[in-house]
Amino acid sequence: MKKEYLISFIIGLFVAAGYLPAPYAAESNPIKEGEELYQKNCSVCHGDKGDGNTWVSHELNPKPKNFTDPLVIKVMTRKRMRDSVINGRQGTAMQAFKTQLSESEINLIIDYIQTAFMKVDIKTKKKK
Repeated sequence: MKKEYLISFIIGLFVAAGYLPAPYAAESNPIKEGEELYQKNCSVCHGDKGDGNTWVSHELNPKPKNFTDPLVIKVMTRKRMRDSVINGRQGTAMQAFKTQLSESEINLIIDYIQTAFMKVDIKTKKKK
C-alpha cells in the first residue's frame, strides 16, 4: 500500500472514531444540503427564488406560498412549515412528504427556506 493511501486510511479511521475534528473530517454544509433537497422536492411549485412564481404555480389554486412575502414570513412558523411538509395541506396542491423525506431532510429544507428566502437567522431565530 502506498504511503499516501495509508495516511488517508489512518486519518479516516481517526475521523470515523471521533478522534479528529474538522478540518480533517469532511465538512458538511447543511444549508447547501437543504438547498439541494429544496430544488429536488419543492422548487417546482415554490420556485428557485421561493416566491411561488413558476409555470406550475400559475395552474394551482390556491397558489403555493411565497416565502419572500413579508406577511408569510410573519405568520409562517417553523412548526407550521414542518406540519405542511410532513402532512401536506388539505385543499391545496401541497402533498405530504412524510414517506419521501426523513426528519433530518425536512429540517434541512426548512432551514434553507428560512435562511435563503425568509432571511431568518436560524441560530437565533431572528429576522436578518
